[in-house]
Amino acid sequence: MPMTFASSPIVTAGLVVLFGVPIILFLWWAADEDSARRKLGWLSPYMLVIIPIYSALIAGVGWLFQDPHTLMLGGVVAAFTLKPVYDAWRRKRRG
Repeated sequence: MPMTFASSPIVTAGLVVLFGVPIILFLWWAADEDSARRKLGWLSPYMLVIIPIYSALIAGVGWLFQDPHTLMLGGVVAAFTLKPVYDAWRRKRRG
């Protein structure tokens, strides 16, 4: 049986953390922005920028390893998290 990118339990756990952290942080921030800002401290102003970049890096890892699922998931998360970044940037420019 050939080895795949997620054949090992350690690699699988690493991928769960790699994908889970940005998704959970983004959902927390989207559900209760004030709580996330209080708990994350210095990191909260950068959350909207960090998550799309992090997801794009995940997509890059998928592209490097020729893993379409990693590429697709990272790209989709990056694309969907760019809308709040754009909205925040637009609000900042207006006022």
